[in-house]
Amino acid sequence: MGDYVADEERDKVFQKLTQISDNKVCFDCASKNPKWCSASIGIFLCYQCTGNHRGMGVHISFVRSLKMDRWKARELNQMEFGGNKAAKAFYEKNGMYT
Repeated sequence: MGDYVADEERDKVFQKLTQISDNKVCFDCASKNPKWCSASIGIFLCYQCTGNHRGMGVHISFVRSLKMDRWKARELNQMEFGGNKAAKAFYEKNGMYT
């Protein structure tokens, strides 16, 4: 299995994280119930907004599906420490979010 966690572990983490109100909307456009993430930034995204993030390059925003992709423990940890609320606070503090 390598560095990847079991799908059950991935699902348990995302079940918890998607119950947080800020994570129930896309970080970029506020669409409800996002099913995608930027593992590198730690934010939840809708399918439509993943295209913009993929265009940034994986070195900036590494897009993953909550259910279809396999996840590494490090990536799940980034999601647990991140989340839409934390990312928004960081970007606002640094003048990059309006």
